[in-house]
Amino acid sequence: MDIALLQIELEEKGGPTEDVPLYERIHKKERKLLKSFGLPETMDFLKMISFENVPGETELNNRLQFLKTAATNYLLADAESEINILQNARVNKLDPFNVLPELNIKIHIYTIFIYDKILLREEDTVENVWQELQLTRDPEILDYTGKLGLKEYDFEQHIDYRKKLENKGLRYLEHFIRTQENFLSDTEY
Repeated sequence: MDIALLQIELEEKGGPTEDVPLYERIHKKERKLLKSFGLPETMDFLKMISFENVPGETELNNRLQFLKTAATNYLLADAESEINILQNARVNKLDPFNVLPELNIKIHIYTIFIYDKILLREEDTVENVWQELQLTRDPEILDYTGKLGLKEYDFEQHIDYRKKLENKGLRYLEHFIRTQENFLSDTEY
């Protein structure tokens, strides 16, 4: 019930951009709830705990039952390898917001880039994509690639971040930087 009230409050304020601390508090509670059921933080599971109105007792009980059923099905399903998950995602053009959390990969500008621009467009093998995604578990990689994706940055820092990332062995760094520069220089939104 607490999550529902906070979600409604956030919506009344105008959404996540209008109250980032409240959004982060909600996100933390959603993560904790899904984790308690053994579920990953995919969009499909997040929708199960998303509320637009204050739920009654019956609706809350129904949602809990849905979560229990989803958790049972998820946890009893045959385990797929990460490579199989990515191959399936490529073939079926699945949403990265469902696939990446399943792989325990953070949603981030760089991981979305790898998924959309490399995996789905078949620019490289699934195995190479998986290797690169595993590298993004390093918080510095996400921090530095995120900073390279900003429109306004200090040139010296840009060179520094780039060198640090090159030393970490990122395979798609140049493609990412070019894509970001082209996107940011495009004045027609």
